[in-house]
Amino acid sequence: MRVFGAYFGTETNTFSPIPTSEVNFEEYGIMRVNDALVEDRAFEAGMVRWQEITAERGGIFQFGLRAFCQPSAPINRATYESLRDELLDQIKLSGPHDIVLLGLHGAMMAHGYDDCEGDLLARVRKLVGGDVVVGAVLDPHAHLTNEMTAHADVLVFFKEYPHTDYAERYEDLMGICWRTATKEVTPHMATFDCRLIQLWPTQNDPIRTFVDDMSSAEDEEGILSVSFIHGFPWSDVPDLGSRILVVTDNQPEYGKELAVTLGQRVWAMRNHTCWKHITVEEAINRAAGSPEGPVVMAETSDNPGAGAPQDSTLVLSKLLELGVDDAVVACIWDPVAVQICFQAGEGTIIDLRIGGKIGPTSGNPVDMTVRVEALRKNATIRPFGGESQWPLGDVARVSQGGIDVILCSIRNQTFSTDPIISVGIDPTARKILVIKSSNHFYAGFAPIAKEILYVATPGAVSPDFRNIGYTKLNRPIWPLVEDPFENN
Repeated sequence: MRVFGAYFGTETNTFSPIPTSEVNFEEYGIMRVNDALVEDRAFEAGMVRWQEITAERGGIFQFGLRAFCQPSAPINRATYESLRDELLDQIKLSGPHDIVLLGLHGAMMAHGYDDCEGDLLARVRKLVGGDVVVGAVLDPHAHLTNEMTAHADVLVFFKEYPHTDYAERYEDLMGICWRTATKEVTPHMATFDCRLIQLWPTQNDPIRTFVDDMSSAEDEEGILSVSFIHGFPWSDVPDLGSRILVVTDNQPEYGKELAVTLGQRVWAMRNHTCWKHITVEEAINRAAGSPEGPVVMAETSDNPGAGAPQDSTLVLSKLLELGVDDAVVACIWDPVAVQICFQAGEGTIIDLRIGGKIGPTSGNPVDMTVRVEALRKNATIRPFGGESQWPLGDVARVSQGGIDVILCSIRNQTFSTDPIISVGIDPTARKILVIKSSNHFYAGFAPIAKEILYVATPGAVSPDFRNIGYTKLNRPIWPLVEDPFENN
């Protein structure tokens, strides 16, 4: 058995002010055919497992392009087409193959392409023909399109948010595709459109039980995979929204029936699954008044993991205004401020202008007289509770009056306490931890947090879906309309 594997993806926020080009992919390191797979590099742990399984079964594994970048605006057309065509050339030159496995995101867009995954899968299918098994593993914050299901044999999506199960889903995809190639199963994909936009953190009920029930359904005879595609609300695309995908062993009617049943459960949960966002001042007062710390304040609207700039000063300025004297802000993206700190050196007191550079929702730059407490070159952070290392670039810790601000030179959300600890702060000893993340921080911070508060600020990742300026939706969808199924 000859197996080809590659990864190419990002999550596109059409409302982000950060453009996307090859430079953004290079920040994470574009890996190619001659670069060895490394388990602790971004998104390579799953491909390492593909390689191991292929070897265990006596097959030959060939890997190709691995390219990922932090979410931001649509990729410029030349960059997307160049990386896409490089991947297609690798498949062609290293073939023939029995199986082609792709790690994708599911919400990647480029100028001229609203559905990059559908475009890529269509081109892969045309290249390899109908007899080669084509499968992809994807993030649930995706847009499931007809183009994607038409040209893949199998699609498998992560079940957890935070995405702590990505390695298991890579294994699931390999298992189904291998059995398909050996004619043990004949996968058929059935879908249900839930007609809604919502956020679906999986750590709490009712969604926790729902995800567990999805996994249990896969134990049934003939059910190969069940996925809940959450959708990505900050993309203006026709196919926006949540969906169910059921993969059966050639049981299309049963697959459709199960997809409808699960989809109706999702619809019923729409008002009971998300966090309550509170104002910045309310959150600070509540955190400051807590008898114990740390209290985690998640600044969700400035989450770079969903395309925000990560340079908002709205929470920082309010901390200073209210005289808070025991807080950590992690992390603000400001390469210029980081460079100035490195030039000044540790222990130096300097006047520093921080953040507020990218646009109106970033707030105003904040001027502080700070002490440069710590400097770290080429810092990294571990996402999703795993061991892979994602870049933060150079990092500086500065302080003023009991407030520590951690600055980074590469955008990345605060998945874990790594950047806080690396600059000499014990996060469990601080009263308030302000982090730039929506929910991926949960695995890293929940074990130490006395309370978690979700903070509403203006930004490119607004939780107010009713006021997002969608222009391309191809059907009614909740909460933009109360009953999207009426007369449909």
